[in-house]
Amino acid sequence: MCQSLLPNVPVCIYVHGSFVTSSETEHQAAKTHRWLRSVSRGQSLQIINFMWPSSRPIVIPTVNLDVNLLGRRAARNGWYLAELIRHIPRECPVCLIGHSHGCRAIASALHLMGGGSVQGVTHPSARFKGRPIRTVFAASAMRHDWLNPGERYGNALCATGCLINLKNRHDPALLLYPLRHAFAGHALGSTGFTNGDKRDLQVWSRKVQDYDVEQLIGVGHMWPRFLQHQRLAWLIRNFVYFPEVRSNGRTASCDQTASIADDHRIPSPVSG
Repeated sequence: MCQSLLPNVPVCIYVHGSFVTSSETEHQAAKTHRWLRSVSRGQSLQIINFMWPSSRPIVIPTVNLDVNLLGRRAARNGWYLAELIRHIPRECPVCLIGHSHGCRAIASALHLMGGGSVQGVTHPSARFKGRPIRTVFAASAMRHDWLNPGERYGNALCATGCLINLKNRHDPALLLYPLRHAFAGHALGSTGFTNGDKRDLQVWSRKVQDYDVEQLIGVGHMWPRFLQHQRLAWLIRNFVYFPEVRSNGRTASCDQTASIADDHRIPSPVSG
């Protein structure tokens, strides 16, 4: 598969969340492809659907146990995501788009690429070597401080040029996130990066940016809800297509990457 990828054409890897069947994942990946192509402006894009075993029946009495289990499973599958990225041609910029627990798989992969370990396992052969990588989190089901130095995925930001976090304080699934267990904390997809997180991140805080999507998504969590809004596709367009890399070979800062033409009227970013 990786040998079939075209050099110098961006590769977007979509990572789904929990409680999604294989057929649903394939359908969502196809819709994601069309959604991103709608803002291509004629640029080429290669999309990979990264599937991990997330399908479980939702049973109310055991939902907390299932959520915790699937969160750990997503983190373990970050090793395979890092392995996939390692085999993608070096000439291809990579954008990682994660939804819900898919964000945790991406954070795990980036942390491994940054030299960290996940659940006692490292991946020395998948270390980050300067390839342009950008990250998009939507409804991120992981603790808001796990990307801070010394935390669970504290090396992740070493391996990505910038990260845009689509947050929604009305997300019903993430409102229940603190109830998983004692001291669970609030989800990144609900609160965004707090002021305390930005202080802990120090210089790395320039790599992250929160965008509030509550007016568009409302009381919703699932990825198809995001795909209903082309404005969000325009919002993340430059993260996906790397237009400045293709034109002059240079990467841009998170703020520069997030800037889109005014006539698309995207939501204003939260300072980050």
